[in-house]
Formats: sequence, C-alpha cells, structure tokens
Amino acid sequence: MSDFRHRLRELRKASGLSQVALAESLGISKASIAMYEVGENEASNTRMELIADFFDVDMDYLYGRTDVKRLTTLISIKSEIEGSILDELRTMDETDKVFLLAVIKALKDLRKE
Repeated sequence: MSDFRHRLRELRKASGLSQVALAESLGISKASIAMYEVGENEASNTRMELIADFFDVDMDYLYGRTDVKRLTTLISIKSEIEGSILDELRTMDETDKVFLLAVIKALKDLRKE
C-alpha cells in the first residue's frame, strides 16, 4: 500500500493537474502541495478532508490504509451483486438450489485446506 504523499501525487497526476493547479483549486499554496508530496509536511485533518472531497476518495484511501477509493462504492456493488444472486435464486428450481449449495460447500471446504 501507499502513503499519503504517494496517493496525493498519484491522484493529482491522474487528474492531469499540476501542483499549482491543484493548489489553486484547493485554495492552498503550491508549496504546501509540494511539501505534502515529498513528505516534508503533513496535512491537517481539515486539509485531508478537503483533498479527499476534491478527489472523491475516502480518507482511508488517502492515508494508504486501503486500496479501495470509495467504501460507499464497494458497498453499493456488494448490494447489487447480492440482489442479483437473490433474484437468480428465486427463479431456480429445487434441483439447481441443491446443486448450488453443494458447490458452495465444496468451495468453503477447499478454502479451509
């Protein structure tokens, strides 16, 4: 995983922004951005929130605690998948359900090994 200085640089470059452009967008100095990116200075919680909101990422992503940019996106995807699975289960006949349960059990057993 990466730390804040690397994440900030990655996000800035992926957005096609220079340090100056990012600083202007955030209303902070270019020197602050430069110092954050080389690790000479740490951003306050308020600044971290500002940066996270600007790039639409979670704070944990900025801190390098996770590689998931938006937990809410992950939760949304999980809910969508679960909904699809439930829809599929409702239309299955009993034989298919028994088979599916056997496959799930076999996968769990393999994971234990």
